[in-house]
Amino acid sequence: MLKFVQKLTKNFGKLIAPWRKPMYIYRLEHPDTGMGPYSQQDGTPDMRALGSLLIQAHSRSGLHPSPWDDGLEDFFYKNQKSKSNAYFGCSSVSDLYKWFEEFWPWLMELGYQVEIYRAKDFQVSDSKKQIAFNITTAKKI
Repeated sequence: MLKFVQKLTKNFGKLIAPWRKPMYIYRLEHPDTGMGPYSQQDGTPDMRALGSLLIQAHSRSGLHPSPWDDGLEDFFYKNQKSKSNAYFGCSSVSDLYKWFEEFWPWLMELGYQVEIYRAKDFQVSDSKKQIAFNITTAKKI
């Protein structure tokens, strides 16, 4: 068995364990800043105002749990060298749209775009509504 694994590794590069298979993550972000709609440190005054509105609306809805309320605190705190490496997205464009549905027209007007990342270092939330991933090890495709 060991020889078989060694041969596969030699022929196909590093093997990915079944629990670490790459995942495609769909994320809404602004092309100028690379930041998502919740981020308020960068961007125009309109982007920051919409981010503030999103935080207020989503924190009260119960449909948009924070990473800490959604089982992602372990990934966010323990698995990251820097908390700023943890980014968030969804497993499909449909899920991403549902998450931001009521704000979608304004987000598009401000220039936000759907970006797709391929990541090996990720964690799916307990609610299956969001994914945390390490931006430094992910590849934008």
